[in-house]
Amino acid sequence: MEDGAADFISRVFIWQGRTLFLGPLPDHLLHRQMATSLCMGLSGPVRIERDQGIESGLIHLIPTGQRHRLITDQTPVAILFFDPHSLMAKSISQRKLDSTYETFRRGVQKLLQVQEDQVLSVLSEIPVKDSIAANHAKHSVPNELYRDPRIATIVRTVVTEPGRYSREELANLVGISGSRLSHIFTDQVGVSLRLLSSWFRLKLAAIHLSKGASMVESALEAGFYDQSHFSNEFKKMFGLSPGNLFRSAASIQWWIQDEKSTQSILAAR
Repeated sequence: MEDGAADFISRVFIWQGRTLFLGPLPDHLLHRQMATSLCMGLSGPVRIERDQGIESGLIHLIPTGQRHRLITDQTPVAILFFDPHSLMAKSISQRKLDSTYETFRRGVQKLLQVQEDQVLSVLSEIPVKDSIAANHAKHSVPNELYRDPRIATIVRTVVTEPGRYSREELANLVGISGSRLSHIFTDQVGVSLRLLSSWFRLKLAAIHLSKGASMVESALEAGFYDQSHFSNEFKKMFGLSPGNLFRSAASIQWWIQDEKSTQSILAAR
């Protein structure tokens, strides 16, 4: 694997309910992200600070909502995020980290060497059961995941049109009150409607950044009030500002699966 933050080319991959970041992380604050994630150092163990203290390991599972901070000394890391609503987020929490680490490590090593037309085949090796990944690819918001079909409708709307509708407008779509929607949603999805919407708006902003939009343009296109609103939400989710992570989005290598699907989301804005 590439060594040294100075020479490392950061990469972002977005595909099938997952987002993978490879690169050095600037110093950041303790925070709670609303997506289950796996973190691995690219040149050795990485330290993580949680409420229980600091620990070092080859790989760390960070559950949704857990307060934490990665201590990387700006050496490159791999962080794999799972969309909060996905079957994969639920599955990965039940897997053994030792076997997951080996699969993750091999997949990342290959990603750093392959040509662009081979990326998807390598990403399929990233640690998620094939049957679960295939089901997610076919039904990104499967109805059977939720007891109430109205929640599947709301999640599907948030995923495909993040930031477009207010809570009350979403509630009207399925014929219930906003407060009732919030209660049912959190109970069945495991995160609040506001946080899931924020997660997908942040992903949409990243997609716009990858296409050369400015931070201001990306914020507005993703449904944030302004750049400050975008920065505040990003900092809450990841513990640092987007400006610190994406100092020059053009210097990051982006790979986003299914350009046609991405364009349909952008068109919905």
